Amino acid sequence: MDTRAIDNRETTTIYVKVIDENMDYYMPLEAEKNSNGYFILPTDVDDSCDEWEFPPGSAVKVEEKHLSGGPCLVAVERVTENVDQDS
Repeated sequence: MDTRAIDNRETTTIYVKVIDENMDYYMPLEAEKNSNGYFILPTDVDDSCDEWEFPPGSAVKVEEKHLSGGPCLVAVERVTENVDQDS
């Protein structure tokens, strides 16, 4: 999995499904992993950006899935209770 540092914070590339009736498309995003093991989606997104399955800033669970580019981490569930966002 792709991990990198942005603004002194470690991020990992995860994929979030884009909501579109016509096709299955997953957007790669740089997300931070919090102390609970969930990933926090970025909040600094362009308003003209596609609508994601989970809103910006959400904490999500991920699963490894095989997309067209091979194995990757895909957001599968929004976490709403007891989330430490390590802000």
